[in-house]
Amino acid sequence: MTENEITPGSLVQYCRSIADEFKARQHRISSLVKHNLTTGTARETIVRDFLAEHCTGHYKVVQGFICDPTQIDRVSRQCDILVYNHLYHPVIHSEGQIKVVWSISVQMVIEVKTKLNKDTLYRAIENVRAAKALRSRMTGLVFAFESIGISGIIEHLESYAQDLPMMYAPHAILVLDKKLLIESNNIWTPTGERDVYQVREADNEGVLMTYLFLVFLANVTEPTLCSLAVKAAQNLLVQQTKVVSTDLRIGARRE
Repeated sequence: MTENEITPGSLVQYCRSIADEFKARQHRISSLVKHNLTTGTARETIVRDFLAEHCTGHYKVVQGFICDPTQIDRVSRQCDILVYNHLYHPVIHSEGQIKVVWSISVQMVIEVKTKLNKDTLYRAIENVRAAKALRSRMTGLVFAFESIGISGIIEHLESYAQDLPMMYAPHAILVLDKKLLIESNNIWTPTGERDVYQVREADNEGVLMTYLFLVFLANVTEPTLCSLAVKAAQNLLVQQTKVVSTDLRIGARRE
């Protein structure tokens, strides 16, 4: 890294080791515990811990709910990962590991799925939608450890049966075992138009972890480093992924 550049290649090797650690930890969990809820919660913790280790002083990485207590029934579904500014916006309520935070404080929301199929994919989209309905400017991601095949994911996204305005849609969907990255064309420059996604296959799992890390940096750092992280993420996609599709639209082919 120089003063004016973040080189994606310098991060991929590190993030590839993180991906290997993710897999090792989830395999240890699965070998001992077969209960889906328990293993799913543990995998959320794996991703949450990774981001929390790299969080800046203004932000915290938690699980919980987004709320606007000044309005009736303005609360999200439970979010697997919330990244919020705690310096200027204290929590509304804390119950053990579960936090309830102000909508204005939330910078990023991530839904974590053990295995992505039709049901879990749609549930993740709806959870992101509910969160972004409270603050559309937050970044929304879906992160899955495993999934059905790439063609199946594309089919389910195109068959999503509800209208999904771009401002409420996930900015990206990452699938670790398939090395799959589905990114909105509007993630860096929102236009308010209906979302179109690029579908990309990465060279290795470290690329996905690097992308996640760079998007996280872009949301929690000062403007100069944010710009460098955005540029590095864009270069990463060009250099270490191949394009499967450039015109995926969620809900384009209704059931």
